[in-house]
Amino acid sequence: MNKDEKARLRKTLLQRRASLPPEERKEKGEKIRDNFFSLPFYEKSKTIMFYLSLPTEVPTDEMIERAFLEGKKIAVPCIKEGNIFPSLLTSPSQTEIGRFRIREPKKKKFISTEELDLVVVPGCGFDLKGHRIGFGKGFYDRFLSELKESVPLVALAFEIQIIEEIPSDKWDVQMDYIVTERRIIKIK
Repeated sequence: MNKDEKARLRKTLLQRRASLPPEERKEKGEKIRDNFFSLPFYEKSKTIMFYLSLPTEVPTDEMIERAFLEGKKIAVPCIKEGNIFPSLLTSPSQTEIGRFRIREPKKKKFISTEELDLVVVPGCGFDLKGHRIGFGKGFYDRFLSELKESVPLVALAFEIQIIEEIPSDKWDVQMDYIVTERRIIKIK
């Protein structure tokens, strides 16, 4: 699949996600949240990297708040020099809009990827083999390739974001799990 075809697929998946009415997005997001917290390795995780959700993405704010209440350390992605760096989040309300309209902590405290026990990954779409299509900048693939193999990679997605096949390149990093409102898909 060439770049133009991938761009069309990305656009289609983003339109599909954006077409969800807010009330339905909230309801499905709550089911995804419940499925996520049922993952057996969540309990053992001490430092979790979440993404701070955009309006049409699976909402993560309540997940982050719950993880805080359960004593987890939370990191979120910050984009710097074309790469993602995990930064601790001290409070979900202490964020600002950074590059690419993505929320980031106001006060950044970068940590090593070695500290991460679990990484929650966004995306435009996914397939049942764990392939992901993101926004096309390659930030997540570069970041994920630097993690220890033992760190579970969990994608959060609405069921409408799951398609038969996402074209992949050799540098694309596959997810270990995809959590939707209907199921938990275990890849590896």
